[in-house]
Amino acid sequence: MKKQLSAAYRYSYSRLALNYYTFYESMCEDTGIPEGVREAGTAFHQIVKNFLEGQGELSALENLRNQVMKTMEVITAYTDCFQIYEYVLNRMERRYQDGVVITESVEELAERLTEFLVRSEDSVVINDRIQTVVGQLPVRYTRQKFYSLVQDGLSVYIGSDKSSLDNMLYVLRTESMVQLPAEMEKGYEQLFEILEQLKHTDYGHMEKDEYQTCLDRLVYVSEKLVNGASFYMLLQDMINDLYVLLLSQEDAIIDLSEKQTLEKIVNGVLDEFLAGNTSIVDDAVTELLYGIEGIQEHAMERYLSYAGLSEEETGGIVAKVDKLLSSSPFVKLEEETTPEEEADRSWVEKKTEEFCQELDQMFKELSKPVVRAVMAKILSSLPVVFQSADEFQTYVMNSLESCSDMAERETCMELLNQVMENEDVLV
Repeated sequence: MKKQLSAAYRYSYSRLALNYYTFYESMCEDTGIPEGVREAGTAFHQIVKNFLEGQGELSALENLRNQVMKTMEVITAYTDCFQIYEYVLNRMERRYQDGVVITESVEELAERLTEFLVRSEDSVVINDRIQTVVGQLPVRYTRQKFYSLVQDGLSVYIGSDKSSLDNMLYVLRTESMVQLPAEMEKGYEQLFEILEQLKHTDYGHMEKDEYQTCLDRLVYVSEKLVNGASFYMLLQDMINDLYVLLLSQEDAIIDLSEKQTLEKIVNGVLDEFLAGNTSIVDDAVTELLYGIEGIQEHAMERYLSYAGLSEEETGGIVAKVDKLLSSSPFVKLEEETTPEEEADRSWVEKKTEEFCQELDQMFKELSKPVVRAVMAKILSSLPVVFQSADEFQTYVMNSLESCSDMAERETCMELLNQVMENEDVLV
């Protein structure tokens, strides 16, 4: 256990040093930093200062971590909402400006999409591609037909743990605007106002100028959200690494010279923050960064080589460290443990009906184009229900042919071609 926690300590300390330096540079260079980031940063600097002085404050760090998680929940909610309106505006684009000329037929595109689908033998990749394609197709369902598709998609959870369906429904509710964080407006008044403007826009009778105004609003909020999310992601990574240091410091064994180098980097950046400086970090501190190259990679390799220790052996510390070092920086550290129960058919149908009733209530307040965007968002997140490639191809053809709005149909076909082109570039 000591070897594993020593590796975690080295990994987190070296990553914290690099990220703290990056965080300082970003704070100096960026003029559009959310006020919440500055406030959270101030609290973090004090916890770092206390850590360097040998006074660990796990409770204060835990509170700060939870605060950042709540903020990211709001940012994610705004992102989901604006993606729905982006879907609406994308499909109106050809009404106001020319797009790429579509020369192939619906049948030809459906065939190419099917070939694109089966090109991979990895089921995870195939499912991701199906969900991406479904999310780009035009939606022309009655509400009852749509609810039937939702029921079919969620029926795969029959026989699984109830928590699995609960988690899926949480994703669907948040992505579809059914469930939004409390006090979403607080601190984000401008974003909330733009969201309300988009919500009450008449997309059926829109002039070109109004369309362009809506597009400009989306570009603006996108930049704000991406900027804010990047700062909070970086801050959360630093919080997680400091959390690992506090958890593992009693058991960790680290080379003294390496530890001193890491302390000098973090202390040097901290001094700049506490002094209120906005200039480049001292060259002496910057040069120390070259001395810690490769530590992260080596330490993580060592950490993973000791994986498999039980909670009884580690007192639960390693389990928490595992979460802090995982690819999900906002994972909850203390999960409520309840006995797993099997989701039978009646329970799944009951939960699905409740969700559809919530959707039905929300749809009454939304215009038809926005309702269709929400439907597309949900269908793209549901578990795959196609039994064969032919069934998938038929679904694509029916979706495109049922769309009588040629501008929207051609836009969807263009977007689907882009999906395949982007995948080919990655390959």
